[in-house]
Amino acid sequence: MISTFYFYIVHFRKNTKILSWFFKINKYFYIFLLFVFISFQIIEINIFPNYIFSRIHLIPINFMYPLILGTYIMLLDKYNIFNSMNKGKNAINLGVMISIVIALFIFSVYYGSINFGYILRDNIFILSNLNFSKEDKIKKEMGIVYDLTKLVNEKTGETSRILIPPQVTPYDQTGNVGYFRYFIYPRYPVNGGLNSSPLDGIDYVLIVRGEGQNAEPDKYFWPKEYVKAEKIYYIEENGEIREFDGDYFPDKFPGIGGLIKLSK
Repeated sequence: MISTFYFYIVHFRKNTKILSWFFKINKYFYIFLLFVFISFQIIEINIFPNYIFSRIHLIPINFMYPLILGTYIMLLDKYNIFNSMNKGKNAINLGVMISIVIALFIFSVYYGSINFGYILRDNIFILSNLNFSKEDKIKKEMGIVYDLTKLVNEKTGETSRILIPPQVTPYDQTGNVGYFRYFIYPRYPVNGGLNSSPLDGIDYVLIVRGEGQNAEPDKYFWPKEYVKAEKIYYIEENGEIREFDGDYFPDKFPGIGGLIKLSK
């Protein structure tokens, strides 16, 4: 589209004022987007990953797409590709330009196809289940992870520190601090160790079976060690939440996930 616009302006209208205006607007817009993108990255580094999305529902990585487009437009301006082709000049610059454009195109198509796959899948699901509530849709997408986030929000205070599994398979979601904190903010999740974890400063410990793992609970349940507890909340196979007083023994846990309230 941009190439067609450029070709039309240069070869048919010869209107350099419009062309100059177009590239100037792109340059200023590019600087603004770059500033926003870098600012979001700095904020998330200094506060916590996924902070921007959790507060204003913007996904910083999506700013890459207009930045890529802006880069392409500025390259068209810098190398004046169509005039170079017609006049036989700047052959080296033209080759560099074409290589960069091809690389940007491949990058855009690759990531665009991934997003398109997600969009297609999600829309098929929504159209097939028009009677589903918002909670039903989230539950369908997240499974037991959503039940665990609800349990944490219901049973813990907003200043609580929650020990969660390490970010390794099969704890890809429950062990992801940035992802998990989005659903339980302002509570603070802390990664534990795979086999043992210090409990200093911790108020609760998440109990998980591992996402996508439906068998061998002795292998995938976490935490894998005894924990002295004041109370334990657990989720049964049917989704019911139960609780009992006493300590946590990994080989005797009755649910598919839960939460340990530590003794003080």
